[in-house]
Amino acid sequence: MFSIINQTEIVPAHLEEACRESLQKVLDNKALGFTQLPSRTYLWNECQLLANSWKGHVDQIVLLGTGGSSLGVQVIMEVFGISQVTFIDNVDPLHFQFQINNIKNPSRTAWIITSKSGTTVETLCALEMILQTTQLGPYVAVVSEKKNSSLAKWAQKNSYAHLEIPIDVGGRFSVLSPVGMLPAALVGLDLERFRLGAVEALQNKTLVTQLMAQSIMSFSRNEWITVFWIYSSRGAFLGRWIQQLWAESLGKEFNQMNQPAARVSTPLVALGTTDQHSTLQQMMDGEKDKFYWFIRFGALEVSPEIQSTHFPETEFLRGHSMGELLAAEAQATQQALEQKDRKTLCLKTNTSMAQRSGEQALGFFFMMMELVVAGMAQHLLIDAFDQPGVELGKRLARSHFKTRS
Repeated sequence: MFSIINQTEIVPAHLEEACRESLQKVLDNKALGFTQLPSRTYLWNECQLLANSWKGHVDQIVLLGTGGSSLGVQVIMEVFGISQVTFIDNVDPLHFQFQINNIKNPSRTAWIITSKSGTTVETLCALEMILQTTQLGPYVAVVSEKKNSSLAKWAQKNSYAHLEIPIDVGGRFSVLSPVGMLPAALVGLDLERFRLGAVEALQNKTLVTQLMAQSIMSFSRNEWITVFWIYSSRGAFLGRWIQQLWAESLGKEFNQMNQPAARVSTPLVALGTTDQHSTLQQMMDGEKDKFYWFIRFGALEVSPEIQSTHFPETEFLRGHSMGELLAAEAQATQQALEQKDRKTLCLKTNTSMAQRSGEQALGFFFMMMELVVAGMAQHLLIDAFDQPGVELGKRLARSHFKTRS
């Protein structure tokens, strides 16, 4: 699926072994449900059965959710160029009303309300607003933990489908649960291929260990920004998904012994040749405080040739293709950074992910990155599965409202 095709630094044997041991602890920890999702076939079957029962009855999908309840699904839809899903993932009344006005037929709309806890106030606020003005049809599903939350009670009261986010699967690690797989099934994607890709990632300990070690080495070089440079226009939400996974899992004040946690990098996303014309200048000539992941898709680098040219600037492209130019620019940017003594690696797959084999590649990538982040946290003795800083903000936001008697 994916492999490292170029890297600036070689991982020392002792660090590689330490990372391998940390990864194995993650894999052996039965309290971590995300690694067990591929074997929990009942979850995959429930998604497919519900999607099959709704097939031919829905024209549009509206997904209410935020953060880990939405970002992974947005990756899936962007990668495969699927446009019939509306994401209500932000508290913005103007945009919310625009989205609701564009729902053509609520009775033929699949409404998916996703909240791991079943109490996410932003999601429930959007649902409240919809229920004030819209008559939902029968195609409604709640995706949450199977605990007695207010959202679960609402689903039960109205006889709506309720699919489970296992309690041992963290929200930002949940894309391969019904969070992502129900929407994927509803738009006709192959869930078994997602599952097989995730299984393959679980088996590829060498790649995961190398990515863990490369990132940990970057911290020892005081590279406190990790740039994920994705060479695909359909990679914007993939970058945002990585950003959340990395930042919320690794950026902690205290470690598992309640001591000051190890410092980790801030994730930054760059997109293809676009950001060669926006941030590359500072990356080349600014502080040497960044480590670069180049993420490339081989199938995008093969495309029809340009048979004739009309401009002197494109004369050299005659007989070549846009895909070749993409590959050359990615490779040249990495080489230019290396000549400026910036450390890099290049992760590449031969698929575009939007191809027939794309589900497997994307399933692999999701699980691979989750393992990298969880493994790094284990190595650094950080709890990858809490978010105390986020919780503080939620409490402070609630304090702005007076409780009504």
